[in-house]
Amino acid sequence: GLKYWVSIRQTGMHPIKEGAENEPIIFHQPPNDVMEWSTAIESGIAMANLCEDWVDESFWRKAYNLSSGAKWRYANWEFTNINLAPLGLKYEDVYDPREMAIFNFHGQWFTDSKLLDDYLHFRCVDHDAYIAGMNEEVEAYMANPMIAAMMPNAEQMRAKNAQIGHKEGGFHWMFENNKEDYIKAFFGSRERQAQIKSFEEGYKLYRPSEKETYLDHGYDESKPTSELDINDMEGAAKFRGGECLSESM
Repeated sequence: GLKYWVSIRQTGMHPIKEGAENEPIIFHQPPNDVMEWSTAIESGIAMANLCEDWVDESFWRKAYNLSSGAKWRYANWEFTNINLAPLGLKYEDVYDPREMAIFNFHGQWFTDSKLLDDYLHFRCVDHDAYIAGMNEEVEAYMANPMIAAMMPNAEQMRAKNAQIGHKEGGFHWMFENNKEDYIKAFFGSRERQAQIKSFEEGYKLYRPSEKETYLDHGYDESKPTSELDINDMEGAAKFRGGECLSESM
């Protein structure tokens, strides 16, 4: 089979794609969902380094999670607050939890993201300095009265979100057009969406636990690939709803 392949996954890269904040993707993140972010700079270095000859042979034919480290673990509302702080705003001022998906499959904090850096040596950006620099730029704009007057306030941001919500894939669009598949994917059902509280009604923001939990994929994942045996194969097949018919490796 193919000798040199790898699957690398990330939940969020900063800065986000230009224009993404104007698309209905803004509704796909539950307020308390989590992401372990990576900077665009470090993501690029990781991609460049994996092409180098010095990458260890044991790196290949596996899957990895890419992030800039544990300091980049945020709940969605926390990271939004960092971005809104220079404007004097917070998540509750701009977003309505009743419009946000209650499911999201890709938001994760990783137990193993350091492993990818151990191989590719891409982490080089100081988290605190990066966040400070990001905020200082906006704070400098806000210090200029003429520029500050042009920056959006909470009411304008909420109005913009409403406009985005009417685009295909947005909150209002799916309900107005009876897009039941979208409604089910985002909320489970119309009834479940109707049960979501507003902030005024008591919707709570919180930071999820960082206790590490692991999935059992049916085999001993601590073993080197060369040491996996028929018992591991049988367990892996059973986990996937199948059956290993071989009697030996």
